Amino acid sequence: RGIEELAKALSDGLSHRTKVVWLLCGGTNVPIAISVMNKLRHDVPHSIFKNLTVGLIDERYGEAGHKDSNWQALSDAGFDFEATKTFPVLTGLSLSETVAKYAEIVKEQFENARSIIGQFGVGADGHIAGILPYSRAVDATDLVFSYDAFPLRRITLTPMALQKIHTAYTFVFGKEKMEAVRRLRDQKLSIEEQPAQILKKVAKSYLYSDQL
Repeated sequence: RGIEELAKALSDGLSHRTKVVWLLCGGTNVPIAISVMNKLRHDVPHSIFKNLTVGLIDERYGEAGHKDSNWQALSDAGFDFEATKTFPVLTGLSLSETVAKYAEIVKEQFENARSIIGQFGVGADGHIAGILPYSRAVDATDLVFSYDAFPLRRITLTPMALQKIHTAYTFVFGKEKMEAVRRLRDQKLSIEEQPAQILKKVAKSYLYSDQL
């Protein structure tokens, strides 16, 4: 159901020939993103994919194409970027330059897009995007933030940036995620304790799980 509803939201935006930004994450959401894109390819004329821009909610810093890269995971799994506009995080710049450049792009995209749709997962620890519980990212005031979370150097949209997303579609599956999903649904926790609580501050937010 979630795949069909996310694909329809993207399709509806594109059918109006307005600019749509689709922000993706990695991990278990990769095959879901591929299924959504495949359905979109079936439902939407090829000519209007030029109005779709695909980016990331978070990334792991390193050389472009490194083994832990979310963008590379999407590419390796067969995500179809054809005819879309893209803004990968990793472009061969230093860490500080990468963060500054990505923040600049995100600001521009958020200011100009008619529809901003985020696709999320939630970790068993309650993290969302690259925002771990009690991490420095929780209190970041810029659009993009980077920090060490051994063994990875994370680059992520911040809580402030995530609140600017128009619609969030969150997919959380697996028994190990049951407690995180129930806490998100039933409790009002701080962002520090469970960063996924930020989803409650997005204008429209939908969650799909086999644990509810």
